[in-house]
Amino acid sequence: MASIWEYANPLKFMRTTEAALPFIAVAAAVCLLTGLGWGFFFTPDDFRQGSTVKIFYIHVPSAMMAINIWVMMLITSLVWIVRRHHVSALAARAAAPVGAIMTLIALFTGAVWGQPMWGTWWAWDPRLT
Repeated sequence: MASIWEYANPLKFMRTTEAALPFIAVAAAVCLLTGLGWGFFFTPDDFRQGSTVKIFYIHVPSAMMAINIWVMMLITSLVWIVRRHHVSALAARAAAPVGAIMTLIALFTGAVWGQPMWGTWWAWDPRLT
């Protein structure tokens, strides 16, 4: 049985994933376009929030991606501390800009949703949050 650590070798990892990448990229693009089209054009407006509720179709996935990327960075950083494997440090470093962008998208879309709903771009009122 192969160990997952075999794929820490960049050459073996790239050789293995090179063939699957085009199919995965096409499947991801189709799923993204289908989901966004369905969410924005074929779902009804909310009876209280109107069409602003559709902002959550961007806000929630970007927030979840940001959280998952920060957790991935935590795990790869721990692998670096424990095993001193350079690929884990590279993975954490490569994920940081993506995590930052996803965090900014989540913060921006949350503020865009909050302004018409609460009358302010940001609020820490416990009754609202």
